Amino acid sequence: MVAGKKAKLEARGYWVGDAEDFLGLSGHERAMVDLRLTLSRAIRAARERRGMSQADLAGAMGTSQPRLSRIEAGYPDASLELMLRALDAAGSRARFHFRFKGQVIPARVTRPSAKSKATASEANAKGHEAMVKAKRKAETTSQAEATPPMKRRKKAHS
Repeated sequence: MVAGKKAKLEARGYWVGDAEDFLGLSGHERAMVDLRLTLSRAIRAARERRGMSQADLAGAMGTSQPRLSRIEAGYPDASLELMLRALDAAGSRARFHFRFKGQVIPARVTRPSAKSKATASEANAKGHEAMVKAKRKAETTSQAEATPPMKRRKKAHS
């Protein structure tokens, strides 16, 4: 906003601030919003640099085009992990710098090795199998408890 316009508005009793001030966000909430916006813009820029459509990038990362659209828009329901996967699938990398007690600590997100990907997918498959078995067991147990035992009727002699 132009400084002169801001001064005129404040002189008339208006309060001028940004969206974070209006929403009353704390410092860490502001940082999360900035991180999401930065990542979403980087994903779109990387995708466009490679000449990919949203459908192409979504297919490369194993998700749907509408989901990728929400990622690029910075929606809060898109996890940071999913955003980093999209950035990776677009052929880009993320670099972060953290500040801790006055020191800047660089951190870089790297691609997992093929071995760690295989190990993770095996663990996911085993975890999924265990979850399905537990769910089936719970369903059969709850059905057995919910169904009262059948009583035999005595035949009436005529």
